[in-house]
Amino acid sequence: MIPSPELRHRVLAAIEREPAPSRARATTRTAIAFALGFAPIVLFVGILGVGAGGRPPGYVAMVAGGWVLLAAAATWGALGRGTSMLGRPRSWLLAVALLLPVALLGVALAGYVPWPSAMEIDCAPFGHFICFDLSSAMSIGPLVAFAVARRGTDPIHPALTGAALGGASGSWGAVALALHCPVSSVAHVALGHVLPVVFFATLGAVIGARVVAVRAQTK
Repeated sequence: MIPSPELRHRVLAAIEREPAPSRARATTRTAIAFALGFAPIVLFVGILGVGAGGRPPGYVAMVAGGWVLLAAAATWGALGRGTSMLGRPRSWLLAVALLLPVALLGVALAGYVPWPSAMEIDCAPFGHFICFDLSSAMSIGPLVAFAVARRGTDPIHPALTGAALGGASGSWGAVALALHCPVSSVAHVALGHVLPVVFFATLGAVIGARVVAVRAQTK
């Protein structure tokens, strides 16, 4: 895709408005945002530890390992801009935002094949809401960090970039819960662990349209 003259003007103007010292400060600001954003996840896992509960240890290892890989891939896909200063292609961002929850649930479902007993470990409906809230709490920090890193950088599809960033942040919250939550039924994994990823993708789209978008210079 060849950007229009108006779009090129907006991007170049945004670059010109940000001198080198500001970029250096932005790098420091982003590093601080990442440290603070992921601190709750590190503390959550560090304090509560990794526990299988009644779940088969192999199932926990498979789901947690698979979700870490998916979260890392989603973060790389959503946060980076690839080889273009205009950011990732629309299809790439759509794949992250829409397919990530499906992939997360797919890993959990695949874990039931060698460990079918994990499917039967359920809880009261209120437990789904507890994990939804906990996963959401763990996801807020990464979303803020990602928004800081991509602030004012997307002139084409900031809402879609925000949705991908939101999905990636939600996946890190899901990872934190997968390492400790003792419940592994289909309903609980879907509602307590994966649904927050969908919620944060939606929230990220709203935030992206306001924060990630390249703003015209005001005089």
